Amino acid sequence: MDKIKSSLKNLRDFFFEDDLSKFLSQNISSNLCVDIGAAKFEHIQWRTFLLSKHTEWIAVDPNKADLKYLDTWRWNAKLNIEPIALSKNGGLMDFYTTNVPTGSSLKKIKIDESMKNRIDEKYFFPVKKTKIKTLSAKDLLKKYWIPEMDIFLKIDIQGYGLDILESLKELIEKNIVLGIEIESSLYAKPVYENSSKFSEISHFLEQFGYELINLNVINLKKNTNKNNYLPNECDSVFSLQQNNFRNKNLSSKINQLCFYNCYKMYDELRNFYIGNQDIQKEFEKFNKKKLFEKLLEKKL
Repeated sequence: MDKIKSSLKNLRDFFFEDDLSKFLSQNISSNLCVDIGAAKFEHIQWRTFLLSKHTEWIAVDPNKADLKYLDTWRWNAKLNIEPIALSKNGGLMDFYTTNVPTGSSLKKIKIDESMKNRIDEKYFFPVKKTKIKTLSAKDLLKKYWIPEMDIFLKIDIQGYGLDILESLKELIEKNIVLGIEIESSLYAKPVYENSSKFSEISHFLEQFGYELINLNVINLKKNTNKNNYLPNECDSVFSLQQNNFRNKNLSSKINQLCFYNCYKMYDELRNFYIGNQDIQKEFEKFNKKKLFEKLLEKKL
């Protein structure tokens, strides 16, 4: 029954997917999408990559039960499951399991006095401390990455994002990573001890030629028409700046179009397309140029 449901969903996604996403997914050459913190469901925001048979998709999460949904994989992307916790250097580490499992982290929970009136402590406490085997993010990517692949990272692991980025500094510094979506705290005093904050992540990535292209701010409580609440955390999206694509090959440039499309950044997509004649020539060579431009025009 699960396989039948999965097949029906796959048909639905194909026929109801917007034509621009389908067009771009069919022109992808090779990429590596790494979903770090892949619990419960696939990162549907990256649907353009999921639709491509040339995408190598890695789902990473230490809780095997939370990866059960992958038993009925319905996408064209090649799936690789890694039921393990990633860390900066690998090895045995303390792991803090919270009362509500989605709050669990490699970082210790420490609620500052100034934050106690804002935090629901029942979400975190009681906390169970255990030891857990971890793998360094660098070693994980060594298993899958080959030089012609571009890398896209989605990181949602409760305060540990910057540690992961630092462990992948060599790939980031060389601009092999084209795009990153990462969760981070907006609190002055984050709940997780030594947690990475948005400002620190932004500073780290900007020094290597990345820019913020999308920001989803999540408030402490859901906004209503009557009340505003303190910003809690955010999902931020960083992309390699367009001027850093001068020496990139054509496949990387098409992957960049796909990444913009994932976040409906149609103006950026158009500007990038106009600024790279090799993409235009490639599409024209296969009689795809007019179709692509027509599909894009509908979005603008």
